[in-house]
Amino acid sequence: MQAAQPLPAASAGSDAHLVGSIREGARREAASRRATRALIDARQAKPDLRVVAPARRRVRLIAVVFGGVFALMLGTTVLEIRLAQSQLEIDRVEQGVELSRTRFTDLRKENAGLRSPERLLREATAMGMVTGRAKDFTTVSPETAIQVVIAAGNMLDASQPPSDPFAEHERLKRVNAGEGP
Repeated sequence: MQAAQPLPAASAGSDAHLVGSIREGARREAASRRATRALIDARQAKPDLRVVAPARRRVRLIAVVFGGVFALMLGTTVLEIRLAQSQLEIDRVEQGVELSRTRFTDLRKENAGLRSPERLLREATAMGMVTGRAKDFTTVSPETAIQVVIAAGNMLDASQPPSDPFAEHERLKRVNAGEGP
């Protein structure tokens, strides 16, 4: 082997630069070794294990499910209330119908009592009427019917429609309201 030969003499400025370069290289190499050791130590060391809080998604999911259940229960309650109110209204209407039926039955009984032959006979007797002696019906000839119609004038005119019983009432309402006759 050959012996190392000394480097040719250089100027003082270039020596300082060379020494600075060597030092800088040594620093970089030392930093690289430290980083490499740190990586090796990190790989060989036990992993840092710790308990982590549950994920936020689970909490959100639970909140959404409880919110949905609450909304369904609230909707069911509102529906039940509406049904109960409707049933109360139906009960009121049925009670009104039953009262109306009872009143109708009472009025029919009263009408039947007022139209009974015994009552009519009693009222007619009180007015001075007497029972007719003839039990046969009399047939009226068409000529006699025509003479009665002619004598009555337009009171019994068949070509004129019968007057509306409410027409006079409507006319009076218009007059009272100031709308004219």
